[in-house]
Amino acid sequence: MEAILTWITTKLGLELGGLALSWGVGGILTVLVAWLLKRIPNDVLKAKFGAMGYGLGSFISSFVCNIKWAKMVWQKVVEPWIIDTFLNVFTYFFYMLGEGLKADNDFDVKIEKKIKKPNK
Repeated sequence: MEAILTWITTKLGLELGGLALSWGVGGILTVLVAWLLKRIPNDVLKAKFGAMGYGLGSFISSFVCNIKWAKMVWQKVVEPWIIDTFLNVFTYFFYMLGEGLKADNDFDVKIEKKIKKPNK
């Protein structure tokens, strides 16, 4: 990460401040990217990344299937065993990881519902 930040600061001509400036620029860039991504609706991001993933997957599959010996291995071993395992296990893991990371949000909502506000 430090190498990437150093490269960015060198390209921007900001290498005078050394490492502190590098980390500062990295922090600013991170906040800027996060702010920009929050401005884009999740449905749009999911559609774009889904289309890119599908395109990349179909490209890899068609490339591998053009090789005679690899086509049989791809269709009989890789697709049913490795790719299905990846889709079923790892995607569910990351889904549940996201749910766990958001679990405290539901907890706060439940607490707020239990607290009764006095009527004025």
